[in-house]
Amino acid sequence: MLTPFLTPYLPLQHTLTLTEEQLPAFANAIVANATPNMVLSLEGNLGAGKTTLARYIGEALQIPVRVTSPTFVYYNQYPIIDNPTGVQQLIHADCYRLAETVAEAHTTATDNWLIAELLTLQQQTPTLLVVEWGSILAARLQPIITHHLQIKTVSDETLPETESVARQYQWFGSHPLTLEIAPSE
Repeated sequence: MLTPFLTPYLPLQHTLTLTEEQLPAFANAIVANATPNMVLSLEGNLGAGKTTLARYIGEALQIPVRVTSPTFVYYNQYPIIDNPTGVQQLIHADCYRLAETVAEAHTTATDNWLIAELLTLQQQTPTLLVVEWGSILAARLQPIITHHLQIKTVSDETLPETESVARQYQWFGSHPLTLEIAPSE
């Protein structure tokens, strides 16, 4: 199992417990606070909901296609037509497949290519970069990570059986996230 990397220079801003039904509102809050070249690192176990949140972020940005997992292609790029934040593209990256090379303590050409590619794309167009498993390349991504989200599944016996599993979201950021998320009905 990978050990999540909590970006030490980003202060803890919020800890939230949300159901999947509340994720669209959370994604809207992230987008409302997005700035050009914001980098959001998503960490959590397999199945924690990283790609699901990225999909909701894409919907909040009104991207006309479904945001999908980039695990096997490393990243997907989505142009944004009209957005008041100034962000013109979403890049959704996934570093999970690079975990083995990091565990072996060596850098591969793929690691170097991916970082160079992401930085080049980010410099060309105002970007919201959402990176799953950013901790895998933390030593080289840390200087550009502006926000970090740690996701954990929590058991909540108070939830009705019809609701999805609740998850805890710990938001670390260079600036606070303004949140207006209604409690689960």
